[in-house]
Amino acid sequence: MAIVIVVLLGLAILHLVYEGIIVPMIRLHLRYKLFALRDELREFHYHNPKDISPDKFRYLEESINVVIAFLYRIDIMAIWESERVLKADPDLMERIQKREAELSACTVKEFKAIRYKTVLYFGKALLVNNACLLVYMVPVFLLTVILGRIRCMWERFKDALEKMSCIPEGEKGKLLAYA
Repeated sequence: MAIVIVVLLGLAILHLVYEGIIVPMIRLHLRYKLFALRDELREFHYHNPKDISPDKFRYLEESINVVIAFLYRIDIMAIWESERVLKADPDLMERIQKREAELSACTVKEFKAIRYKTVLYFGKALLVNNACLLVYMVPVFLLTVILGRIRCMWERFKDALEKMSCIPEGEKGKLLAYA
């Protein structure tokens, strides 16, 4: 019992340090990278106004702003909730798909790089915000894998036992010769 308490206390301290010190620093770093990315987009559009349509520029700029706004709140539950909302609101889903198609259709290399980095930083924020969850999920995952392997092994043994039980009496010596 004392070991369980010590382990839980250690996890609580790890969680406190991670969520209270490490995560805010990483989020701030990602936030600054997104600000720099938005500035890079604005500078590119300023110097090359004909390369990107105003709609595409606005869509990508808004996309970066949305990522900045959601940086602190993006987690697995937010993704599930957004999927639920999008299924319930086909009009919103249609507008999002239209914007996504517009952004994906752009062939300008710099624009595509900025879009890729935006999504990459959003993914990093998701990982950072859910990293402590991994500490709790790894044992569950390992247990699931182990139980799955045991189940597979049991199925193999069960099949072998079923086959062995059906051996004709005169043939049993071939399979059980080592005994």
